[in-house]
Amino acid sequence: MQGSSIHVGFVDPNRDAITFQIIDHGVDFRYLRFKNLKLWGGNRCRDGIVISCRTNQSWIYNALLQDVVVEGCSRDGLVLDGSVFETQIRDGYFSNNGRHGANLWNDGPAGDVGIVSAIFWDGGGARKNGGNGLQMSAEADWTQPRNCRVSNVYFVENQGYGASFPMGADDFNSCGFENNGGAGIFLRNYGNLTNCIGSSGGPMPYLAECQILSKVTFTDCGYEGYGSLAG
Repeated sequence: MQGSSIHVGFVDPNRDAITFQIIDHGVDFRYLRFKNLKLWGGNRCRDGIVISCRTNQSWIYNALLQDVVVEGCSRDGLVLDGSVFETQIRDGYFSNNGRHGANLWNDGPAGDVGIVSAIFWDGGGARKNGGNGLQMSAEADWTQPRNCRVSNVYFVENQGYGASFPMGADDFNSCGFENNGGAGIFLRNYGNLTNCIGSSGGPMPYLAECQILSKVTFTDCGYEGYGSLAG
């Protein structure tokens, strides 16, 4: 899909706008491409773009979402679910969605859960979403997505966290977090932040809220604009 502008025309809160899903076992799918795509949900659909492979016996990888905008979905703008890996998001913008801007999510059947991994998001932003700008989540902690790296992305005025990584954040580089409802980023276990900046006129108390079990590093991070964060 290249160069499309799509306005959701149906009204169904249980139906997604665009779904690419692998259901059968033994499917190896590569090189899915979304380029220069704009999707306007109008609060008519559930999620905007869903790329899903819930079984661990099939794979979607080497996908690319480039210059993609998703706005106004009643739940999440982008969902990567299950065995979706080695995938890039470049200049992706996910804004004004009812829950999360982008959601990396694993909810496959017991004993066969595909796990999102090796995702790289470079450039773009998540703004004014009803939950978190970027969410990593799963039915069980041990099946959480992993090895997801984010650079040059701006998280602003989301009602929840700018980004929430409850099982650890591999790498956030040169990202900005402004006026989110929670901290700029929430992470548990471990994390690495480089050249990340927080700024707030009041609602965002911290650049990062951490529950540390391993190691967290902050390199050349700080705050700018508005004055200091609360803590």
